[in-house]
Amino acid sequence: MMTATVRTASGSDRVSPRRRGNCELRKNLEVRYRRRVTRSLPLAVLTVTTRSFLVIFLVVSALNAQTNTASTANMVRIPAATYEMGTDPTDFPTLMEKFGVKRAELFAEEAPKHRVTIRPFYLDRTEVTNGQFKLFIERHTEWQKEKIPAEYHNGKYLQNWSGTDFPIGKDKYPVVFVSWYAANAFCRAQGKRLPTEAEWEYAARGGLKGKAFPWGDEMPDKTRANFNASGLKAPTAVASYPANGYGLFDMAGNVWEILADEWQKYPAKANAASDYLQVKTRRALRGGSYGGSPVNLRVAYRDSHSPENAVEHVGFRCSKSR
Repeated sequence: MMTATVRTASGSDRVSPRRRGNCELRKNLEVRYRRRVTRSLPLAVLTVTTRSFLVIFLVVSALNAQTNTASTANMVRIPAATYEMGTDPTDFPTLMEKFGVKRAELFAEEAPKHRVTIRPFYLDRTEVTNGQFKLFIERHTEWQKEKIPAEYHNGKYLQNWSGTDFPIGKDKYPVVFVSWYAANAFCRAQGKRLPTEAEWEYAARGGLKGKAFPWGDEMPDKTRANFNASGLKAPTAVASYPANGYGLFDMAGNVWEILADEWQKYPAKANAASDYLQVKTRRALRGGSYGGSPVNLRVAYRDSHSPENAVEHVGFRCSKSR
């Protein structure tokens, strides 16, 4: 029997950020999408785009078009499925013995086990890297650390960066110190979105049924994932460990992954916000991190934090509807 020290993902996430208006950010986003669409519209349509309802239509159309045409390069197609999500409370005693923990409450958020159905979707093979995020903020300057509104982070946004430059030699490392808002903005700029909890858990299983980890029921070790027993105490470059059955890397350990869902008790329904900049409620996290225990690395384990929270052990990856 092994003893596990369980680390939560949240850290000190009860920071109250300064509140500022987001009018400038919203204006920048609207102008960008209007320009993108109007370049390809015929002159007859352009002559009437000053009408407010057409402006709204153009912005929405641009977002939809971008999502539908996003590249699926470096993504994995996950098939449609109906599966049992979560953990049955009757399994708690067995889990407590296996992982050497004394509190059943550690597993409580995974219950009850319930059936969910997901549609086909695509998921990034790896967590988003520093190199990818740098390209994003160079193009979308409103998300640079000196310009992002205070209400969209907790004061630690891109804390380990200097301006638009990430730490030397960390191009292929997962970007961290990003808020839920920034992760959302990145995915949307690629024509993608954040995955839901139901999508993430099914994808993490890699085609396996009823197994604890992405590779099966064997306990994790330093050859399978980056977690507390690995002794690294920091993220590793993405894809440093074997992929699961779907070809997805780091679905256990390295950094926690930000998801779209509002934090709710099971059974919960996915509720992606239509206006993500207005979200204030806690959001779901999955996967565990370099500081996490084997309990955290299980595919069913759930955690959460505030949307403005930006910490060193939380990153993200993007998904795309078929």
